[in-house]
Amino acid sequence: MALFNSGDNEQKQRKKQAEKILDELVGGMMPTRTRIAFFARMSGKGIKGRHQEKVRSKVLKTIKNEVENYELGPTKEAINQRIEQILTENSDVEVLEKRRAKSLSKKTEFEQKFAISLTGKQ
Repeated sequence: MALFNSGDNEQKQRKKQAEKILDELVGGMMPTRTRIAFFARMSGKGIKGRHQEKVRSKVLKTIKNEVENYELGPTKEAINQRIEQILTENSDVEVLEKRRAKSLSKKTEFEQKFAISLTGKQ
């Protein structure tokens, strides 16, 4: 019985470590800088509106389970990489394409309006 308890304690410790790191990367329930930055990160991946909270919940649940089941290490780097994978899997390609097209059209408009070429670092 002691073996099961020590394993359970180790899993709980891993889960606590993961929760602490997730709080630093994703933020809690209150609107803090971290949470706002995470929502901006999701928006940058094309995840918008109501879908953001679903993806945030998925990130939290998936990572906690993977750390607890020894599928993912409880380190900030590993968790951050896994978050990036989940966000990429849930990104909305259409939204990203629309943004790129809009950006290109603005660039083209400026180039034509001012008779300049916007390339590289300009």
